[in-house]
Amino acid sequence: MRWHTLAAVGSAALLASAIGSSAQAPPPASAQNPQRADLDRLKAAYDRDRADDKAALEYVAAAIRASQPELARPVLYQMLSRPEKRQPAQAAEAWFQIGHVHFRAGEYEEAIACWQTVVRDYRTSDRASGAAINLASVLLQVQGDTKGAGDVLDSRLRDGTIKGAHVELAHFLLFQVHVELKQYAEARGLLGSLPATGDRHALIQDVVPVVLWKTGDEARARRELEALFAAAEDNASALNNLAATLTDHGVAPDVAVACAARAVVVSGGTRHDIWDTYAEALFQSGQMQPAIEAEEKAVALATAQRDQTAYRARLDAYRAAARTPK
Repeated sequence: MRWHTLAAVGSAALLASAIGSSAQAPPPASAQNPQRADLDRLKAAYDRDRADDKAALEYVAAAIRASQPELARPVLYQMLSRPEKRQPAQAAEAWFQIGHVHFRAGEYEEAIACWQTVVRDYRTSDRASGAAINLASVLLQVQGDTKGAGDVLDSRLRDGTIKGAHVELAHFLLFQVHVELKQYAEARGLLGSLPATGDRHALIQDVVPVVLWKTGDEARARRELEALFAAAEDNASALNNLAATLTDHGVAPDVAVACAARAVVVSGGTRHDIWDTYAEALFQSGQMQPAIEAEEKAVALATAQRDQTAYRARLDAYRAAARTPK
């Protein structure tokens, strides 16, 4: 399944959510280097009174906006070391932001622990909803824990932790979870709550016909596929992704063949990944010898050892299937 684009948009949404702060910095003080000047001004305010959590959080938010999360780390941990002076809302904000700092540093387990703290101990805070989304996003897209992500989303939607604008994003992520787990009926139940336009819709549009097909609405699925094929007619990558999505789920092999064949033509026959997709589509449609020939082209065009190894394994499987009596 080609979920790479979905993962990208999920991560982008996570970062956008994490950068925001309940305390917004004033406009920049310097036209020459406004972000640096803003950061310096907020640090000076924080240095004047390091017990002022509001000033600390304003400085943290500015450091993260300036892509300098390392500056935020000691400030946040210093805040968390003073529980007697910390208000619940500020504690939730601190845990939320330190989770983002860990995420930016590639410390995913630590980020998960921080956002779990927000969801568990500060569930009524303004940050709990975003923390639940971030937690599910990292589990799904970084850790590969699809079931764990689904459990977080299901439970936090039910108990009301995820709310407001985050509900649509939660449904978007939960749709990914259900499709990856091949829970097509559950995925179809979410279709009405997913965006019908925009970037997120563009990222799930190839999968919607799969869900429709798998839940018995083949006629509607074919109409959707016809529209997608027409829209992508001169875009080799879009055609290849659509064909690959169909072969990944084993639906509409005739449409997959048509998409992949068109992708070969549009790309000039120079892309090994498209030949590989075309081979699988041909194989699933029962065209054994053409599938073998297409996979041979994929092997011949591939330069990376990893791709060659994968393609040769599929080629061997196709040849073995062709030799097996029906």
